[in-house]
Amino acid sequence: MRGPAPRIQARVHHVAEIAKGIRSFEFRPVVPGAFPPSVAGAHIDLHLTPALTRSYSLCGTPGDDQAYRVAVALNPQGAGGSRHLFEAVAPGQLIEISTPANHFGFHHEAPFSVFVAGGIGITPLWSMIQGLRGRSAPWVLHYAARSRAQAAFHEEIESFARAHGGAMVFCPSDDPAPQRLDFPRIVAQAPVGAHFYCCGPKRMIDAFVAATANLPPEQVHIEHFEGVAPTGGDKAFTIELSRSGRCLTVPAGMSILEVVEAAGIEVPFSCREGICGACEVKVLGGAPDHQDLVLSPQERAQNGSLMICCSGSLSERLVLDL
Repeated sequence: MRGPAPRIQARVHHVAEIAKGIRSFEFRPVVPGAFPPSVAGAHIDLHLTPALTRSYSLCGTPGDDQAYRVAVALNPQGAGGSRHLFEAVAPGQLIEISTPANHFGFHHEAPFSVFVAGGIGITPLWSMIQGLRGRSAPWVLHYAARSRAQAAFHEEIESFARAHGGAMVFCPSDDPAPQRLDFPRIVAQAPVGAHFYCCGPKRMIDAFVAATANLPPEQVHIEHFEGVAPTGGDKAFTIELSRSGRCLTVPAGMSILEVVEAAGIEVPFSCREGICGACEVKVLGGAPDHQDLVLSPQERAQNGSLMICCSGSLSERLVLDL
């Protein structure tokens, strides 16, 4: 089971506008050597205020232990993470971050890699692509964006592809004759044994999942950057907290996280949308109703843990390691 990642003191080293509405933030450790090497596909939590923590994918070169870099798209309708970064975070500022965590592992040993990105979903895929430097395995990226001006890293990726034997199919919607992502064709054209990766909005991921449904599940990898899981369930249930013996009622429409917070119990969390894994709790009894976007189908079937920000219960009682 995943647990809350350790925290590190970091300093904002550099902030840059890399596309319209997108900024990159580079962090360096306050204590030299405090950063573990980054891993392709990993993310870090930014503890922006005592009440505001958000997760962002690393987009730098895998293995870097000197600096971590994230790219953030401003979302005026979001829950405040991007607005805080754009409005209140500047070079020189101290910030607490987590060590990298990874639910989107990259299989660089695959004979061929197919990447599909939508908008800011390019960030973890760009890190994976950089991890292929010096390797002979070919790759292709299908990159959809609203416009060229809003497409982070597309020029760097084009240059990297020319130098390192990859290919990019760029699909900006503002082209005079825009290309559309044909997922069945993308899958059909890939060689046997290829691994497929997708990060983007829900509509894109749904089409990707449908097109790859007949592939071995170990060859298909998905990262969500939008929380699509519902909060709470349609019926009340009871949670038993094994460490204290307390029993709490979770009303219909409320999450376990909201209930334990109201009871004065401190638990780790970040996104509140079922996509980061920070609030994972071990299940000791009962049948969870999994609604997260982190656990694999195999992990869900084991019922060993659940994300308390969004998942509910199929049984009248859940016993949790809290």
